[in-house]
Amino acid sequence: MEAMRRAGRPRTFDPDEALHRALMVFWERGYEGASMIVLQEATGLTAPQLYRAFESKERLFERAVRLYQDEYGFGIRPGAPLIEAVVEYLDRAAREFTTEPGLGCFVSTGQLAAGQGAEAATAICRAERDHALDGLRRRIADAVEQGELPKTADIAGLSRTIAALIQGMSVQARDGAGYEELARIAVAAEALLADAAAADHHNEADAALVPARIDQDRPYQAVGHGETERVRGNQREAPPVHGAAREEGQCGAEGGARLREPAGARPLLPAEDQGQRQQAEGGEEEHGDLPADGVVHDEGEPAADQVKKPRLRFCVQ
Repeated sequence: MEAMRRAGRPRTFDPDEALHRALMVFWERGYEGASMIVLQEATGLTAPQLYRAFESKERLFERAVRLYQDEYGFGIRPGAPLIEAVVEYLDRAAREFTTEPGLGCFVSTGQLAAGQGAEAATAICRAERDHALDGLRRRIADAVEQGELPKTADIAGLSRTIAALIQGMSVQARDGAGYEELARIAVAAEALLADAAAADHHNEADAALVPARIDQDRPYQAVGHGETERVRGNQREAPPVHGAAREEGQCGAEGGARLREPAGARPLLPAEDQGQRQQAEGGEEEHGDLPADGVVHDEGEPAADQVKKPRLRFCVQ
C-alpha cells in the first residue's frame, strides 16, 4: 500500500528549470513550432504537469519572454554619450545574437507573424518591442535636451533606425552571420550618427543666420528659374525690369531668366508703337520732329524702315 501511495504522488520538479528549458524551445522554434509534445520532452513534464504549473501554453510563453528579458535582455547604457552608447549597444547585440544558447533576438524576430490561435504570443513580443522603442526615444530625447544632438534632430526617425538595425542584426544572425560581420554594423552606425549630428549642428547654425524677416535693403528673393519677386506681407510683387525684355521666341532659352512683367508697367515696344501710343494719348515729343521711325540716327546710320526689327515682348510664364 505504501509503495502504491508513493507511486501515485506527482513527480517533483524545478519550475525555474522547466521554464528555462521551455524558453530554449520557444527561442529556437517560435511559438507555433513549439508543440506541447516538444515542450514535454524538453522539460521532462507531462501535459497535466505543464498545465498545472503554467496554466496554458500562452502563459508559459509569456513567462518565457519575461525570463528572456531578465537573463538576456539589454539596452542602451545610461549616462554615456549617445553615440558611444549606441555603438556599445549594437556591438553587444552583435556578440549576444551570435552566441549560444540561442541565435538572434528572441523578442525582435522570434514571433513576427503567427497563424490563428497564436495572436496572443505575437502581441506579447510586439509589446516588448514597443517598450524597447520607447526607451530609445527617451534616450535620444535626453541627448537633444543635453545638447548632444541639435534641437532639429529627428527623434522618432533615429529611434526607429536603431531599432531596425537591431532587428536586422537578429535576422542576419539567424541566417548564420558571425560576430565580426555584425560588428561592422556598429562601426558603420557610429560614422553615420557622427555625420548626422555634425550636419544637423551645421544646419542649425546656418538657420540662426537667416533673419526672421526679409531685410528692407534687400527686398527681393529668388522664387525659382532665376525669377525674383518683392515680398510684401502675403503678396508678391515683381521687381522693376530694366532692359530685360527678350526677343520673341527666346523665352526659356538655356541660361535665360524668365521675368514677370511688373505690375502697372507696359511692355517695351518698338519706336513706331511708342509713337502711335503717345499720339493716341495726346502726348508730345520733347525733341520736336523725329524721323518716321521715331528714332534719331547718327549720320550714315540706315533708317529704321531699312532695318527689320524684331518685335519685343515680355516672356511670361
